[in-house]
Amino acid sequence: MTMFHAATACRLLSILALATVVHASPAAARKVVVKVDGRTMPWDPGVNAKLPFGQSDGKRPVYVWGLELTANDRITLIATGLVNVVHGGPRPPVSQSRVRTAADDTGPVGLVQPGFPDIGDAMKSMGQPNGFGPVAQFGAWGPAGQPYQPANAYRGAFGSVFPSYYIRPKDYPVRINALIGAFVDADGTVIGQPFPIGDYAVAQVPEGAVAIALGLNAESFAYNRGTFEVVIDTKVGRVTVEDAPAP
Repeated sequence: MTMFHAATACRLLSILALATVVHASPAAARKVVVKVDGRTMPWDPGVNAKLPFGQSDGKRPVYVWGLELTANDRITLIATGLVNVVHGGPRPPVSQSRVRTAADDTGPVGLVQPGFPDIGDAMKSMGQPNGFGPVAQFGAWGPAGQPYQPANAYRGAFGSVFPSYYIRPKDYPVRINALIGAFVDADGTVIGQPFPIGDYAVAQVPEGAVAIALGLNAESFAYNRGTFEVVIDTKVGRVTVEDAPAP
């Protein structure tokens, strides 16, 4: 057994030890229901060093294995539920211009959103009062994310990009705290480009994908609360879901 295959086998054994096996009834063999905690990152930044985002302070992705993915097939995902940002989260520095961070030197080039409104403390925003980047607001939002809060390829209030930076621009707008997904290989490496899910999505399977990773489009995850429920069409009546434990 090669070193690569040994590492992959070890990862799969670890997944099976942690995972929840979901059975679908014969009458609903093409539907699988998956729950995604509001603190869930859309992919593992440790495994995907070329796709850095945000503060990496969330739970690891929810992985759905065993879907028998075939290149160019289309997978339908439908999501419901609510996620909100709770009080007590970290606050970016308050200044008349965005504070330079390490991400400016080592991360993607993302732009600060031009003309972003002054939503500040008067509207109980989690971010600097002068609003120099997209910030998460307190309140409850569905899988499509926070209304009027596009993240796209912009930097957020902390100076880092959102996961949506890596989504194709033709799929914008992608809002803050929207549900997004990515196809991955057996090691959790993203295959192709991540994609928005929101309330509803049809995603095309890229070559080499063996699972779907699910999470949120956030810059900071730790102070999100709530759950999205995702229904996935599948060819099989049994899949394995690797739930996201506490970070």
